[in-house]
Amino acid sequence: MAYGFDMFTHYSYGSTGENDQRCVDRETGEKTQSYYDVQTANREVLRWDHVYLNYGWKGTAAVYSGSPTALMSTLENGQVKAIGSIAGITAMTEASVSGSPRSALIGQFEDGQGNDGYMITNATNPSDNQTTQVNCKFANGYAAVLVYTKGVPEIVPLGADNSAVIDLESGEGKFVIPLRAK
Repeated sequence: MAYGFDMFTHYSYGSTGENDQRCVDRETGEKTQSYYDVQTANREVLRWDHVYLNYGWKGTAAVYSGSPTALMSTLENGQVKAIGSIAGITAMTEASVSGSPRSALIGQFEDGQGNDGYMITNATNPSDNQTTQVNCKFANGYAAVLVYTKGVPEIVPLGADNSAVIDLESGEGKFVIPLRAK
């Protein structure tokens, strides 16, 4: 979702071998764990798609510390712009991102009133079960961020330095909307 897509499909009935990920066992007709995992993901998206679909995608950038992982190198060669771990996303209006101990993709979005939103996604290989953390520092004038985690909204106050730390599980993404101070 960090790339701004607004629909997706699932297909896993035809896989075979060691990495078999089909949703229904071909021989017994029983639902597999993959079926339930996809069901969970669909339900999470449905809880907040009305928010996400109000935003238009503006671009995606990569954040990582140290040398890029193989995944990040592949992405940078054709799909994203590398921004490094300390420099921040200066081209992304009001927010800058730094301090990711691993890798993340940051999709920038904007709604019809010019408000920013960010899809922050753990870009480590999900099978490695690695968490990552992104420190988002916002310009003056913001008081909090609205963070959608697994479809559930939570308001997180910004720290004294106008930043919020976003923790991401393996394979997880969170939608973050900066909220202006009143």
